[in-house]
Amino acid sequence: MTMNRIPLTISIAFLTILVPIFAEPHREHGAHEHGIASLDVTVDGNKVDIDLHSPAVNIIGFEHSARTAADKARQQAGLDRIRKNLSVLFQFDPSRGCKIKIKDLKIETEQHADHPGEKTGEHSELDGEFEVTCAKSPAGSKLKFAFTKIFRDFNLTKIRVQVMSDHPVSTVIENDEGSVEL
Repeated sequence: MTMNRIPLTISIAFLTILVPIFAEPHREHGAHEHGIASLDVTVDGNKVDIDLHSPAVNIIGFEHSARTAADKARQQAGLDRIRKNLSVLFQFDPSRGCKIKIKDLKIETEQHADHPGEKTGEHSELDGEFEVTCAKSPAGSKLKFAFTKIFRDFNLTKIRVQVMSDHPVSTVIENDEGSVEL
């Protein structure tokens, strides 16, 4: 390799490393199942982070963009239902003194076709991030849910839960029956 090509080679290598780092992240929603939501729960000391993902139809009754005033009102009502029922949706052991707050809560719509040549459609997803701070570590305690009770009118019946902690757990909660150990 000549001396003139070395800077070019280094520049290309450098760019292949930096472009992905500085590129704007894009989250693909991928396939989703109506009636099922997913929760990722991470326990770290006295803190718990919860990520909620659900087809919007489970929370607001439709998955297209909110275009009309009625759609926008239903979307807002679904988000408000979550905001007003945090301690019911996520039931921590009261002896742990846990307080939950919303970091982010939104509904996003994507255009896509499920198969090549198929008509493009819309799918909306609810994405929520919640931060829990507890007076005593919640590790080893149970976390219960009431999603199907709160969103019964939209057929939400199952929650896939993954817990990342000292004792990782992956389970499905049906009709709010059961709990997960943190």
